[in-house]
Amino acid sequence: MPRDIEVAVQGRPFKSETDMEIHFEAFHEDGTALNHAEIVLLPDEIPAFTLALGKNDIPISALHNHWLSAEPPIKYLHVQTVEKPESFAKRLAEALKVLRT
Repeated sequence: MPRDIEVAVQGRPFKSETDMEIHFEAFHEDGTALNHAEIVLLPDEIPAFTLALGKNDIPISALHNHWLSAEPPIKYLHVQTVEKPESFAKRLAEALKVLRT
C-alpha cells in the first residue's frame, strides 16, 4: 500500500523511508513463516492503527522514530507473528484500512 506522506528532513523533501515493508521468511514445513512488517505512521494515526492491530490479534514489537528532525515527526511501527503468511496478510490488510493512502 503506497503512502503519500509529505515529509521533510532538515528542510528537504524525504521519500526514501516512507514506504511500508512487509516480509515473509524462515518458512517451516507446516506452512508457517516469520511474518513481519514496518509501517510508517503519522503521530495522529497511531491510536487508531494500534487499536486496529489489537482487534486483528497482531502484536506490536516496536514503535520508534528514525529521524529526530523529520517534519511531520513520522514513526515506524513494527509487527511480527509466526503463522501462515496468508492469515497474517489478511489480518494486516484489515488493520491497514484505518490509514490514509
